[in-house]
Amino acid sequence: MKAQNSRRGTNDKRQHQHCGVGRLKRLVFALITVVTSTSAYAIPVSVSSNIGDDVLLGYSTYAGLFDIRSELTPSTNYNYPLDINSVTFEFTFSDDFNDPIRASLTRRDPSDVYTNGGGDNYYNNTRVRLYEGDDESATLVLGAQSESGQTTLRTTTEINDYFVGRRDGRNLFRRTIVTTTGFAGDFTISGTLNDASVLDLAMDGLLDFSLFVQGDLILRSSTLSFNVTPSSITRVPEPSTLSLLAGIGMLSLVARRKNKAIRPVRQA
Repeated sequence: MKAQNSRRGTNDKRQHQHCGVGRLKRLVFALITVVTSTSAYAIPVSVSSNIGDDVLLGYSTYAGLFDIRSELTPSTNYNYPLDINSVTFEFTFSDDFNDPIRASLTRRDPSDVYTNGGGDNYYNNTRVRLYEGDDESATLVLGAQSESGQTTLRTTTEINDYFVGRRDGRNLFRRTIVTTTGFAGDFTISGTLNDASVLDLAMDGLLDFSLFVQGDLILRSSTLSFNVTPSSITRVPEPSTLSLLAGIGMLSLVARRKNKAIRPVRQA
């Protein structure tokens, strides 16, 4: 009877330990799956076009190219077509601030007429209105995709005073007021590349584009940014990953020792 109870207790312990080892194995498998699933990663890439930065562009059409092949190093890690995630582009432009005056209007007060400008200051006014060139714009074409941008309309006023003396206890000034209306400023053309252009880029690492410029603009920068996943790469585990694997090893060792400790006692 005692031998039977002893065998029964041993079997219960073995069954309990078997369940514990089973749970440990499932945990180890899950951890390994997490570690191996995060080993595939994408590398961020950013390249400029062949046009260059800070280039003055006039009224014309420019053929451009993005070439990402030099950024894919070592090249043995990448097979074509490339595994590319979503791609964004950004073109930044500035007005060259050299727009011709296309119209002007000047109105002068009679030379001997001074109007009160507040306090003891009196002014003889010359008002000039200048109208600069038309708006300047750029249109970017990437395959069937087209994006545009342009300078903005703005008005600036400049006031210059010239002191000419005093009369009847008043300060007399000749004042020139110049108001300029025209298009100027910076603008950016940006967006996300459509699927067709992403595929075009993935096939050989090259992407053509066209740039139509109206006016005189400075191309400050032209950038293509995206993530590309290597086709094959040997990744050195990070310290956190090494610690995780070491912990898995320790758990496995403890489980094996416990399993040996409860082996059934052979009956005489």
